[in-house]
Amino acid sequence: MVTLQPRSTADALTDTPLGPAVLESLARDALAAPVADPLWLLARQWQTGAFHASDGGSPVTTELAWAGGPLSRNGVPLDGPVEGLVEPEPPPPLPTLDAARRVRIASELRHRLAESGLTSTDLSSLWNAWRVAFPAIPTEAEALRAVAARLPDPVPLLQALLPALAPGATGSFPTLPGTGGLATAAREAVEQAVRGWFDWAASSFSALPGDRAPASWDAARLVYRFGFAAERPDGAVTLIADAYDGSGLDWYSVDKSSLGPTPIVAPRSVRTGSAAVTPTKVSYAGMPRPRWWELEDGDVNLDALRASDDPAQAVLAAFAHNYSNDWYLCPLELDPGWAEVTSLRVTDTFGQVSEVPTATVVDGPSGAWRMWDLAAPPTGDDTPGLRLLWPVGPPALNGPVIEEIVLARDELANLAWVVEQRTTSTDGLPVDRFQRWQQQRPEEVNPANRPHATAYRLGTTVPDFWYPLQATGNRATQMLRRTSLPPEASGVSDAGVQGVLVPHVAGTALAPSTVSRQGQQIIRRTRLVLGPAGVQTWRARVAGPGTGDASSGLRFDILT
Repeated sequence: MVTLQPRSTADALTDTPLGPAVLESLARDALAAPVADPLWLLARQWQTGAFHASDGGSPVTTELAWAGGPLSRNGVPLDGPVEGLVEPEPPPPLPTLDAARRVRIASELRHRLAESGLTSTDLSSLWNAWRVAFPAIPTEAEALRAVAARLPDPVPLLQALLPALAPGATGSFPTLPGTGGLATAAREAVEQAVRGWFDWAASSFSALPGDRAPASWDAARLVYRFGFAAERPDGAVTLIADAYDGSGLDWYSVDKSSLGPTPIVAPRSVRTGSAAVTPTKVSYAGMPRPRWWELEDGDVNLDALRASDDPAQAVLAAFAHNYSNDWYLCPLELDPGWAEVTSLRVTDTFGQVSEVPTATVVDGPSGAWRMWDLAAPPTGDDTPGLRLLWPVGPPALNGPVIEEIVLARDELANLAWVVEQRTTSTDGLPVDRFQRWQQQRPEEVNPANRPHATAYRLGTTVPDFWYPLQATGNRATQMLRRTSLPPEASGVSDAGVQGVLVPHVAGTALAPSTVSRQGQQIIRRTRLVLGPAGVQTWRARVAGPGTGDASSGLRFDILT
Protein backbone atom coordinates (compact mmCIF):
# COMPACT_ATOMS: atom_id res chain seq x y z
CA MET A 1 0.00 0.00 0.00
CA VAL A 2 1.34 3.36 -1.00
CA THR A 3 0.50 6.41 1.12
CA LEU A 4 0.53 9.75 -0.69
CA GLN A 5 1.62 12.65 1.49
CA PRO A 6 0.16 15.92 0.04
CA ARG A 7 2.49 18.84 -0.01
CA SER A 8 1.47 22.18 1.37
CA THR A 9 0.26 24.80 -1.02
CA ALA A 10 3.08 27.09 -0.07
CA ASP A 11 5.67 24.39 -0.86
CA ALA A 12 4.05 23.65 -4.17
CA LEU A 13 3.91 27.29 -5.12
CA THR A 14 7.43 28.07 -4.04
CA ASP A 15 8.66 25.44 -6.47
CA THR A 16 7.38 27.56 -9.33
CA PRO A 17 8.99 30.77 -10.54
CA LEU A 18 5.81 32.77 -9.68
CA GLY A 19 5.43 31.47 -6.16
CA PRO A 20 6.00 34.71 -4.15
CA ALA A 21 3.81 36.78 -6.52
CA VAL A 22 0.93 34.35 -6.25
CA LEU A 23 1.23 34.38 -2.46
CA GLU A 24 1.02 38.16 -2.43
CA SER A 25 -2.04 38.02 -4.69
CA LEU A 26 -3.77 35.53 -2.40
CA ALA A 27 -3.02 37.66 0.67
CA ARG A 28 -4.44 40.73 -1.09
CA ASP A 29 -7.59 38.88 -2.15
CA ALA A 30 -8.06 37.56 1.40
CA LEU A 31 -7.97 41.09 2.80
CA ALA A 32 -10.40 42.36 0.14
CA ALA A 33 -12.85 39.48 0.77
CA PRO A 34 -14.59 39.78 -2.65
CA VAL A 35 -18.01 38.24 -3.03
CA ALA A 36 -18.84 37.04 -6.50
CA ASP A 37 -21.45 34.43 -5.65
CA PRO A 38 -24.97 35.59 -6.62
CA LEU A 39 -26.52 32.88 -4.52
CA TRP A 40 -24.75 34.22 -1.43
CA LEU A 41 -26.11 37.73 -2.08
CA LEU A 42 -29.64 36.36 -2.49
CA ALA A 43 -29.28 34.47 0.77
CA ARG A 44 -28.20 37.62 2.58
CA GLN A 45 -31.21 39.50 1.16
CA TRP A 46 -33.46 36.70 2.37
CA GLN A 47 -31.88 36.85 5.85
CA THR A 48 -32.34 40.63 6.14
CA GLY A 49 -35.97 40.53 4.95
CA ALA A 50 -35.36 42.35 1.69
CA PHE A 51 -37.86 40.07 -0.09
CA HIS A 52 -40.72 41.09 2.19
CA ALA A 53 -41.30 44.43 0.46
CA SER A 54 -44.88 45.22 -0.49
CA ASP A 55 -44.17 47.20 -3.66
CA GLY A 56 -42.91 45.90 -6.93
CA GLY A 57 -40.78 48.80 -8.08
CA SER A 58 -39.61 52.33 -7.42
CA PRO A 59 -41.32 55.40 -8.92
CA VAL A 60 -39.76 56.68 -12.10
CA THR A 61 -42.20 59.33 -13.29
CA THR A 62 -45.38 60.88 -11.92
CA GLU A 63 -48.19 62.65 -13.72
CA LEU A 64 -49.97 65.26 -11.63
CA ALA A 65 -53.25 67.00 -12.40
CA TRP A 66 -54.13 69.94 -10.20
CA ALA A 67 -56.63 72.73 -9.69
CA GLY A 68 -56.15 75.99 -7.85
CA GLY A 69 -57.24 79.56 -7.43
CA PRO A 70 -56.65 82.69 -5.38
CA LEU A 71 -57.56 83.23 -1.76
CA SER A 72 -59.87 86.13 -1.08
CA ARG A 73 -60.80 88.25 1.92
CA ASN A 74 -64.05 90.18 1.87
CA GLY A 75 -64.28 89.42 -1.85
CA VAL A 76 -60.83 90.87 -2.66
CA PRO A 77 -58.15 88.45 -3.93
CA LEU A 78 -54.93 88.34 -1.96
CA ASP A 79 -51.91 89.40 -3.97
CA GLY A 80 -49.40 90.29 -1.25
CA PRO A 81 -48.27 89.35 2.26
CA VAL A 82 -51.32 88.57 4.37
CA GLU A 83 -49.83 89.83 7.63
CA GLY A 84 -50.04 93.40 6.37
CA LEU A 85 -53.82 93.03 5.98
CA VAL A 86 -54.80 91.54 9.34
CA GLU A 87 -52.20 92.83 11.81
CA PRO A 88 -52.16 96.64 11.42
CA GLU A 89 -53.73 98.81 14.06
CA PRO A 90 -56.00 101.62 12.86
CA PRO A 91 -54.40 105.07 12.96
CA PRO A 92 -55.13 107.06 16.13
CA PRO A 93 -57.73 109.83 16.11
CA LEU A 94 -56.33 113.19 15.04
CA PRO A 95 -56.64 114.96 18.44
CA THR A 96 -54.78 112.11 20.19
CA LEU A 97 -51.59 112.30 18.11
CA ASP A 98 -48.58 112.24 20.41
CA ALA A 99 -45.95 114.96 20.39
CA ALA A 100 -43.38 112.87 18.53
CA ARG A 101 -45.76 112.32 15.60
CA ARG A 102 -46.75 115.98 15.60
CA VAL A 103 -43.11 117.04 15.38
CA ARG A 104 -42.54 114.66 12.47
CA ILE A 105 -45.64 115.88 10.58
CA ALA A 106 -44.80 119.55 11.15
CA SER A 107 -41.19 119.02 10.05
CA GLU A 108 -42.42 117.39 6.83
CA LEU A 109 -44.64 120.42 6.18
CA ARG A 110 -41.67 122.76 6.57
CA HIS A 111 -39.62 120.59 4.20
CA ARG A 112 -42.31 120.56 1.51
CA LEU A 113 -42.81 124.32 1.73
CA ALA A 114 -39.06 124.85 1.35
CA GLU A 115 -39.12 122.78 -1.86
CA SER A 116 -42.24 124.48 -3.29
CA GLY A 117 -40.29 127.33 -4.90
CA LEU A 118 -41.13 130.08 -2.38
CA THR A 119 -38.58 132.77 -1.81
CA SER A 120 -36.86 132.85 1.55
CA THR A 121 -38.76 136.02 2.47
CA ASP A 122 -42.18 134.54 1.63
CA LEU A 123 -41.30 131.27 3.40
CA SER A 124 -40.18 133.06 6.57
CA SER A 125 -43.26 135.31 6.59
CA LEU A 126 -45.64 132.39 6.01
CA TRP A 127 -44.00 130.20 8.66
CA ASN A 128 -44.12 132.98 11.29
CA ALA A 129 -47.82 133.53 10.53
CA TRP A 130 -48.55 129.84 11.05
CA ARG A 131 -46.60 129.74 14.29
CA VAL A 132 -48.82 132.56 15.57
CA ALA A 133 -52.07 131.04 14.24
CA PHE A 134 -51.31 127.52 15.45
CA PRO A 135 -49.67 127.34 18.88
CA ALA A 136 -46.52 125.35 19.53
CA ILE A 137 -46.70 121.59 19.96
CA PRO A 138 -47.46 120.73 23.59
CA THR A 139 -44.92 118.36 25.12
CA GLU A 140 -43.51 117.40 28.48
CA ALA A 141 -40.43 115.62 27.21
CA GLU A 142 -37.22 117.57 27.45
CA ALA A 143 -35.88 115.82 24.35
CA LEU A 144 -38.73 117.26 22.21
CA ARG A 145 -39.23 120.61 23.90
CA ALA A 146 -36.60 122.55 21.97
CA VAL A 147 -37.82 121.33 18.57
CA ALA A 148 -41.54 121.54 19.40
CA ALA A 149 -41.25 125.19 20.45
CA ARG A 150 -40.17 126.18 16.91
CA LEU A 151 -42.92 124.26 15.09
CA PRO A 152 -46.64 125.04 14.78
CA ASP A 153 -49.02 122.35 15.96
CA PRO A 154 -50.15 120.53 12.79
CA VAL A 155 -53.37 119.19 14.38
CA PRO A 156 -55.38 122.46 14.10
CA LEU A 157 -54.15 122.93 10.54
CA LEU A 158 -55.17 119.39 9.58
CA GLN A 159 -58.58 119.90 11.19
CA ALA A 160 -59.06 123.04 9.10
CA LEU A 161 -58.17 121.10 5.94
CA LEU A 162 -60.46 118.12 6.59
CA PRO A 163 -63.65 119.67 5.05
CA ALA A 164 -61.79 120.20 1.77
CA LEU A 165 -59.22 117.41 1.50
CA ALA A 166 -60.65 114.43 3.42
CA PRO A 167 -61.95 111.52 1.27
CA GLY A 168 -65.43 112.38 0.06
CA ALA A 169 -65.15 116.04 1.15
CA THR A 170 -66.87 118.67 -0.95
CA GLY A 171 -65.63 121.87 0.71
CA SER A 172 -63.36 124.42 -0.90
CA PHE A 173 -59.72 124.88 -0.01
CA PRO A 174 -59.54 127.29 2.97
CA THR A 175 -57.65 130.53 3.05
CA LEU A 176 -54.57 129.83 5.14
CA PRO A 177 -53.04 132.43 7.47
CA GLY A 178 -50.22 134.45 5.98
CA THR A 179 -51.14 133.79 2.33
CA GLY A 180 -53.02 137.05 1.77
CA GLY A 181 -49.88 139.03 0.96
CA LEU A 182 -48.41 136.43 -1.37
CA ALA A 183 -48.47 136.59 -5.12
CA THR A 184 -50.84 134.34 -7.06
CA ALA A 185 -48.07 131.97 -8.12
CA ALA A 186 -46.80 131.73 -4.54
CA ARG A 187 -50.30 130.99 -3.21
CA GLU A 188 -50.72 128.23 -5.79
CA ALA A 189 -47.35 126.76 -4.82
CA VAL A 190 -48.37 126.80 -1.13
CA GLU A 191 -51.69 125.12 -1.91
CA GLN A 192 -50.01 122.41 -3.97
CA ALA A 193 -47.45 121.73 -1.22
CA VAL A 194 -50.16 121.61 1.47
CA ARG A 195 -52.29 119.21 -0.57
CA GLY A 196 -49.37 116.84 -1.03
CA TRP A 197 -48.50 117.12 2.65
CA PHE A 198 -52.08 116.31 3.67
CA ASP A 199 -52.13 113.19 1.47
CA TRP A 200 -48.84 112.09 3.01
CA ALA A 201 -50.04 112.66 6.58
CA ALA A 202 -53.52 111.15 6.06
CA SER A 203 -52.27 107.64 6.86
CA SER A 204 -50.99 108.76 10.27
CA PHE A 205 -54.35 109.67 11.80
CA SER A 206 -58.07 109.02 11.68
CA ALA A 207 -60.57 111.80 11.24
CA LEU A 208 -63.14 109.92 13.34
CA PRO A 209 -62.80 108.62 16.90
CA GLY A 210 -62.55 104.87 17.16
CA ASP A 211 -60.99 101.84 18.78
CA ARG A 212 -57.20 101.56 18.84
CA ALA A 213 -57.28 97.77 18.36
CA PRO A 214 -57.11 96.13 14.91
CA ALA A 215 -60.41 95.06 13.36
CA SER A 216 -59.35 91.39 13.56
CA TRP A 217 -58.20 91.61 17.20
CA ASP A 218 -60.14 89.56 19.75
CA ALA A 219 -59.97 91.81 22.82
CA ALA A 220 -61.22 89.09 25.17
CA ARG A 221 -58.66 86.44 24.16
CA LEU A 222 -55.86 88.80 23.06
CA VAL A 223 -55.32 87.07 19.70
CA TYR A 224 -56.19 87.76 16.07
CA ARG A 225 -59.30 86.17 14.60
CA PHE A 226 -60.16 86.50 10.93
CA GLY A 227 -61.24 84.50 7.91
CA PHE A 228 -60.46 83.86 4.26
CA ALA A 229 -62.22 82.08 1.44
CA ALA A 230 -60.96 79.54 -1.08
CA GLU A 231 -63.32 79.82 -4.04
CA ARG A 232 -63.44 76.30 -5.45
CA PRO A 233 -65.62 75.37 -8.44
CA ASP A 234 -68.09 73.41 -6.29
CA GLY A 235 -68.30 75.88 -3.39
CA ALA A 236 -66.38 78.36 -1.30
CA VAL A 237 -64.42 76.94 1.63
CA THR A 238 -64.21 79.34 4.55
CA LEU A 239 -60.84 79.31 6.29
CA ILE A 240 -60.81 80.61 9.86
CA ALA A 241 -57.74 81.71 11.81
CA ASP A 242 -59.23 81.48 15.29
CA ALA A 243 -56.13 82.20 17.39
CA TYR A 244 -53.36 83.77 15.34
CA ASP A 245 -50.62 85.03 17.66
CA GLY A 246 -48.96 87.48 15.27
CA SER A 247 -45.76 85.46 14.82
CA GLY A 248 -46.28 84.83 11.10
CA LEU A 249 -48.96 83.10 9.06
CA ASP A 250 -48.54 79.59 7.69
CA TRP A 251 -50.86 76.86 6.41
CA TYR A 252 -51.46 75.50 9.92
CA SER A 253 -52.67 78.90 11.18
CA VAL A 254 -56.16 78.31 9.75
CA ASP A 255 -58.83 75.61 9.90
CA LYS A 256 -61.60 74.75 7.48
CA SER A 257 -65.07 75.93 8.35
CA SER A 258 -68.33 74.57 7.00
CA LEU A 259 -68.89 74.84 3.29
CA GLY A 260 -70.70 78.00 2.37
CA PRO A 261 -73.21 78.52 -0.44
CA THR A 262 -71.99 77.69 -3.91
CA PRO A 263 -70.85 80.96 -5.50
CA ILE A 264 -70.66 81.81 -9.16
CA VAL A 265 -66.94 81.56 -9.81
CA ALA A 266 -65.49 83.32 -12.81
CA PRO A 267 -63.62 80.93 -15.15
CA ARG A 268 -60.40 82.90 -14.66
CA SER A 269 -60.58 82.43 -10.88
CA VAL A 270 -60.01 78.67 -11.03
CA ARG A 271 -56.92 77.34 -12.76
CA THR A 272 -56.22 73.75 -13.78
CA GLY A 273 -53.18 72.05 -15.19
CA SER A 274 -51.07 68.92 -15.36
CA ALA A 275 -47.37 68.18 -15.22
CA ALA A 276 -44.98 65.25 -15.52
CA VAL A 277 -42.63 65.29 -12.54
CA THR A 278 -39.61 63.14 -11.76
CA PRO A 279 -39.83 62.09 -8.11
CA THR A 280 -36.81 62.29 -5.84
CA LYS A 281 -36.32 60.70 -2.45
CA VAL A 282 -36.94 62.83 0.61
CA SER A 283 -33.73 63.41 2.55
CA TYR A 284 -32.16 65.80 4.99
CA ALA A 285 -28.62 66.76 5.94
CA GLY A 286 -26.97 63.99 7.96
CA MET A 287 -29.53 61.36 7.02
CA PRO A 288 -28.12 57.77 7.20
CA ARG A 289 -27.65 55.92 3.90
CA PRO A 290 -30.44 53.44 3.09
CA ARG A 291 -28.10 50.93 1.34
CA TRP A 292 -26.14 48.15 3.01
CA TRP A 293 -22.35 48.39 3.26
CA GLU A 294 -22.27 52.00 2.07
CA LEU A 295 -19.92 54.39 3.80
CA GLU A 296 -21.71 57.41 5.31
CA ASP A 297 -20.61 60.98 5.82
CA GLY A 298 -19.18 62.08 9.12
CA ASP A 299 -22.31 64.17 9.74
CA VAL A 300 -24.30 61.05 10.61
CA ASN A 301 -24.16 60.40 14.35
CA LEU A 302 -26.96 58.07 15.38
CA ASP A 303 -25.51 57.72 18.88
CA ALA A 304 -26.35 61.36 19.54
CA LEU A 305 -29.97 60.74 18.57
CA ARG A 306 -30.18 57.68 20.80
CA ALA A 307 -28.77 59.56 23.78
CA SER A 308 -31.25 62.44 23.45
CA ASP A 309 -34.63 62.52 25.18
CA ASP A 310 -36.17 64.81 22.56
CA PRO A 311 -39.26 63.11 21.01
CA ALA A 312 -38.75 65.03 17.76
CA GLN A 313 -35.30 63.51 17.32
CA ALA A 314 -36.65 60.03 18.06
CA VAL A 315 -39.34 60.47 15.40
CA LEU A 316 -36.72 61.72 12.95
CA ALA A 317 -34.51 58.68 13.58
CA ALA A 318 -37.47 56.32 13.14
CA PHE A 319 -38.39 58.00 9.88
CA ALA A 320 -34.83 57.77 8.58
CA HIS A 321 -34.52 54.03 9.34
CA ASN A 322 -38.03 52.76 8.65
CA TYR A 323 -39.69 54.98 6.06
CA SER A 324 -37.01 56.98 4.24
CA ASN A 325 -37.36 54.81 1.11
CA ASP A 326 -41.15 55.25 1.06
CA TRP A 327 -41.29 59.06 0.73
CA TYR A 328 -40.73 60.91 -2.52
CA LEU A 329 -40.73 64.57 -3.41
CA CYS A 330 -42.59 65.73 -6.52
CA PRO A 331 -41.99 69.48 -6.99
CA LEU A 332 -44.81 71.44 -8.56
CA GLU A 333 -44.77 75.18 -9.21
CA LEU A 334 -48.09 76.88 -8.41
CA ASP A 335 -49.34 80.41 -7.96
CA PRO A 336 -50.24 81.62 -4.44
CA GLY A 337 -53.69 80.66 -3.23
CA TRP A 338 -55.36 77.31 -2.73
CA ALA A 339 -54.48 74.15 -4.62
CA GLU A 340 -55.41 70.50 -4.66
CA VAL A 341 -54.01 67.56 -6.62
CA THR A 342 -56.94 66.00 -8.49
CA SER A 343 -55.08 62.94 -9.77
CA LEU A 344 -51.72 61.27 -9.34
CA ARG A 345 -50.43 58.53 -11.65
CA VAL A 346 -47.12 56.82 -10.86
CA THR A 347 -45.04 54.79 -13.31
CA ASP A 348 -42.55 52.46 -11.58
CA THR A 349 -39.37 50.74 -12.73
CA PHE A 350 -41.34 47.76 -14.11
CA GLY A 351 -43.50 49.99 -16.31
CA GLN A 352 -46.60 49.51 -14.17
CA VAL A 353 -48.90 52.56 -13.90
CA SER A 354 -50.73 53.04 -10.60
CA GLU A 355 -53.45 55.56 -9.78
CA VAL A 356 -52.82 56.92 -6.25
CA PRO A 357 -55.89 58.35 -4.44
CA THR A 358 -55.64 60.94 -1.67
CA ALA A 359 -55.43 59.76 1.93
CA THR A 360 -58.68 61.59 2.69
CA VAL A 361 -60.59 59.51 0.13
CA VAL A 362 -59.04 56.26 1.36
CA ASP A 363 -59.62 56.96 5.07
CA GLY A 364 -63.05 58.51 4.71
CA PRO A 365 -64.53 61.31 6.84
CA SER A 366 -63.75 59.43 10.06
CA GLY A 367 -60.13 58.75 9.17
CA ALA A 368 -57.15 59.34 11.40
CA TRP A 369 -55.23 62.56 11.72
CA ARG A 370 -53.37 63.51 8.55
CA MET A 371 -50.24 65.59 8.34
CA TRP A 372 -50.34 68.78 6.26
CA ASP A 373 -54.12 68.68 6.11
CA LEU A 374 -56.32 71.43 7.53
CA ALA A 375 -58.64 70.51 10.37
CA ALA A 376 -62.23 70.14 9.21
CA PRO A 377 -65.43 71.04 11.11
CA PRO A 378 -67.26 68.23 12.94
CA THR A 379 -70.20 68.58 10.59
CA GLY A 380 -70.35 69.34 6.93
CA ASP A 381 -68.59 68.06 3.86
CA ASP A 382 -64.83 67.76 3.82
CA THR A 383 -62.58 68.94 1.00
CA PRO A 384 -59.90 66.28 0.45
CA GLY A 385 -56.36 67.39 -0.19
CA LEU A 386 -56.89 71.16 0.06
CA ARG A 387 -53.54 72.92 0.38
CA LEU A 388 -52.75 76.58 1.04
CA LEU A 389 -49.98 78.56 -0.59
CA TRP A 390 -49.82 81.94 1.13
CA PRO A 391 -48.69 84.90 -0.98
CA VAL A 392 -45.01 85.15 -0.20
CA GLY A 393 -42.93 88.24 0.30
CA PRO A 394 -39.75 89.33 1.99
CA PRO A 395 -39.73 88.89 5.77
CA ALA A 396 -40.92 91.91 7.69
CA LEU A 397 -38.38 94.01 9.54
CA ASN A 398 -39.27 94.37 13.22
CA GLY A 399 -38.79 97.66 14.98
CA PRO A 400 -38.24 98.23 18.69
CA VAL A 401 -40.90 97.11 21.17
CA ILE A 402 -43.47 99.87 21.76
CA GLU A 403 -45.45 98.16 24.52
CA GLU A 404 -44.93 94.97 26.49
CA ILE A 405 -47.28 93.38 29.01
CA VAL A 406 -47.27 90.14 30.97
CA LEU A 407 -50.37 88.32 32.22
CA ALA A 408 -49.75 86.04 35.19
CA ARG A 409 -51.51 84.34 38.08
CA ASP A 410 -50.96 85.25 41.72
CA GLU A 411 -52.17 82.29 43.76
CA LEU A 412 -51.31 83.86 47.14
CA ALA A 413 -53.38 86.96 46.43
CA ASN A 414 -56.06 84.94 44.56
CA LEU A 415 -55.82 87.36 41.64
CA ALA A 416 -54.48 87.61 38.12
CA TRP A 417 -52.39 90.57 37.03
CA VAL A 418 -51.75 92.62 33.92
CA VAL A 419 -48.18 93.85 34.31
CA GLU A 420 -47.37 96.68 31.90
CA GLN A 421 -43.60 96.50 31.76
CA ARG A 422 -43.12 98.94 28.88
CA THR A 423 -45.48 101.57 27.44
CA THR A 424 -45.30 104.99 25.79
CA SER A 425 -46.02 108.43 27.18
CA THR A 426 -48.31 111.07 25.72
CA ASP A 427 -45.24 112.36 23.88
CA GLY A 428 -44.80 109.01 22.13
CA LEU A 429 -41.55 108.18 23.91
CA PRO A 430 -40.88 104.74 25.48
CA VAL A 431 -41.36 104.40 29.22
CA ASP A 432 -39.92 101.68 31.42
CA ARG A 433 -42.69 101.41 33.96
CA PHE A 434 -40.56 99.70 36.63
CA GLN A 435 -37.86 102.36 36.54
CA ARG A 436 -40.49 105.10 36.54
CA TRP A 437 -42.16 103.62 39.60
CA GLN A 438 -38.82 103.26 41.38
CA GLN A 439 -38.04 106.92 40.75
CA GLN A 440 -41.44 108.34 41.73
CA ARG A 441 -42.63 106.12 44.56
CA PRO A 442 -42.53 107.66 48.05
CA GLU A 443 -39.71 106.65 50.31
CA GLU A 444 -40.54 104.08 52.93
CA VAL A 445 -39.95 104.93 56.55
CA ASN A 446 -37.15 102.99 58.19
CA PRO A 447 -38.70 100.66 60.81
CA ALA A 448 -36.05 101.78 63.31
CA ASN A 449 -37.28 105.39 63.07
CA ARG A 450 -40.96 104.60 63.46
CA PRO A 451 -42.66 105.41 66.76
CA HIS A 452 -43.49 102.46 68.97
CA ALA A 453 -47.15 102.59 68.14
CA THR A 454 -49.41 100.24 66.23
CA ALA A 455 -50.60 101.48 62.83
CA TYR A 456 -53.23 99.92 60.62
CA ARG A 457 -52.75 99.57 56.87
CA LEU A 458 -55.46 98.53 54.46
CA GLY A 459 -52.98 96.76 52.17
CA THR A 460 -49.38 96.56 51.11
CA THR A 461 -47.85 98.64 48.34
CA VAL A 462 -48.28 97.45 44.74
CA PRO A 463 -46.45 99.02 41.76
CA ASP A 464 -48.60 101.32 39.66
CA PHE A 465 -48.03 99.16 36.55
CA TRP A 466 -49.64 96.09 38.16
CA TYR A 467 -53.37 95.97 37.36
CA PRO A 468 -55.49 93.28 39.05
CA LEU A 469 -57.94 90.93 37.34
CA GLN A 470 -60.66 89.22 39.33
CA ALA A 471 -62.77 86.25 38.21
CA THR A 472 -66.52 86.89 37.98
CA GLY A 473 -69.46 84.74 36.93
CA ASN A 474 -70.05 81.01 37.10
CA ARG A 475 -67.96 78.34 35.40
CA ALA A 476 -69.79 78.66 32.09
CA THR A 477 -69.64 82.47 31.89
CA GLN A 478 -66.51 83.17 33.89
CA MET A 479 -64.44 86.19 32.83
CA LEU A 480 -61.50 88.07 34.29
CA ARG A 481 -62.54 91.66 34.83
CA ARG A 482 -60.42 94.65 35.62
CA THR A 483 -60.73 95.71 39.23
CA SER A 484 -59.17 98.62 41.09
CA LEU A 485 -56.92 99.18 44.05
CA PRO A 486 -57.01 102.13 46.46
CA PRO A 487 -55.15 105.22 45.16
CA GLU A 488 -52.60 104.94 47.92
CA ALA A 489 -51.80 101.34 46.99
CA SER A 490 -48.85 102.39 44.82
CA GLY A 491 -48.32 106.05 45.67
CA VAL A 492 -47.59 106.80 41.97
CA SER A 493 -50.04 107.97 39.31
CA ASP A 494 -50.13 106.16 35.97
CA ALA A 495 -51.71 109.07 34.11
CA GLY A 496 -50.26 109.51 30.64
CA VAL A 497 -48.35 106.21 30.56
CA GLN A 498 -51.17 103.66 30.41
CA GLY A 499 -50.92 101.00 27.73
CA VAL A 500 -53.47 100.10 25.06
CA LEU A 501 -53.15 96.30 24.79
CA VAL A 502 -55.59 95.85 27.67
CA PRO A 503 -57.87 98.93 27.63
CA HIS A 504 -58.08 101.01 30.81
CA VAL A 505 -61.85 101.42 30.60
CA ALA A 506 -64.74 100.13 32.65
CA GLY A 507 -66.03 96.76 31.51
CA THR A 508 -62.72 95.39 30.24
CA ALA A 509 -62.91 91.61 30.52
CA LEU A 510 -60.52 88.85 29.47
CA ALA A 511 -61.13 85.17 28.89
CA PRO A 512 -59.69 82.85 31.58
CA SER A 513 -57.56 81.17 28.90
CA THR A 514 -55.44 84.33 28.59
CA VAL A 515 -53.98 83.77 32.07
CA SER A 516 -52.89 80.15 32.10
CA ARG A 517 -50.45 78.57 34.51
CA GLN A 518 -47.63 79.49 32.17
CA GLY A 519 -48.87 83.04 31.70
CA GLN A 520 -48.65 85.10 28.54
CA GLN A 521 -46.53 87.89 27.12
CA ILE A 522 -47.85 90.32 24.50
CA ILE A 523 -45.87 93.02 22.74
CA ARG A 524 -46.59 95.79 20.25
CA ARG A 525 -43.97 96.67 17.70
CA THR A 526 -43.63 98.39 14.35
CA ARG A 527 -43.12 96.28 11.25
CA LEU A 528 -41.92 97.24 7.79
CA VAL A 529 -42.19 95.19 4.61
CA LEU A 530 -41.70 95.86 0.91
CA GLY A 531 -44.91 94.68 -0.77
CA PRO A 532 -46.51 95.06 -4.22
CA ALA A 533 -47.65 98.59 -3.32
CA GLY A 534 -44.24 99.68 -2.04
CA VAL A 535 -43.05 100.12 1.51
CA GLN A 536 -45.72 99.32 4.11
CA THR A 537 -45.42 99.94 7.84
CA TRP A 538 -47.80 99.04 10.61
CA ARG A 539 -47.99 98.26 14.31
CA ALA A 540 -48.51 94.59 15.08
CA ARG A 541 -49.23 92.62 18.24
CA VAL A 542 -47.38 89.39 19.04
CA ALA A 543 -48.44 86.94 21.77
CA GLY A 544 -46.06 84.45 23.33
CA PRO A 545 -45.56 82.33 26.45
CA GLY A 546 -45.10 83.99 29.79
CA THR A 547 -42.78 83.26 32.71
CA GLY A 548 -45.13 81.40 35.05
CA ASP A 549 -46.78 82.55 38.25
CA ALA A 550 -46.13 85.97 39.73
CA SER A 551 -46.18 87.23 43.29
CA SER A 552 -47.25 90.77 44.00
CA GLY A 553 -46.86 90.46 47.77
CA LEU A 554 -50.32 92.00 48.18
CA ARG A 555 -51.79 91.60 51.66
CA PHE A 556 -54.75 93.27 53.34
CA ASP A 557 -55.52 94.38 56.93
CA ILE A 558 -52.02 94.78 58.27
CA LEU A 559 -50.91 96.06 61.68
CA THR A 560 -47.40 97.53 61.78
